Amino acid sequence: MRKSGKRPTLKEKKLIKNARLSVDNWLVQKKDSEFLYLVNRATSKVRKIPLKERS
Repeated sequence: MRKSGKRPTLKEKKLIKNARLSVDNWLVQKKDSEFLYLVNRATSKVRKIPLKERS
C-alpha cells in the first residue's frame, strides 16, 4: 500500500507553482535532499520536482 500524500506547506506551494502545476491538484508524498515527490489527488500519478532552481 502506498502512503497517501499530505497538504503542501507554503514553501512547497511556491515550488509547485514554479513547476507550473496547480497547487490544488497535488499532495506531497515525500521529500528528500534533492526532490519533492508529488501525488495527484485525482489520478494518483506521481511526479518529482527539484527543490532548488537549476542554473
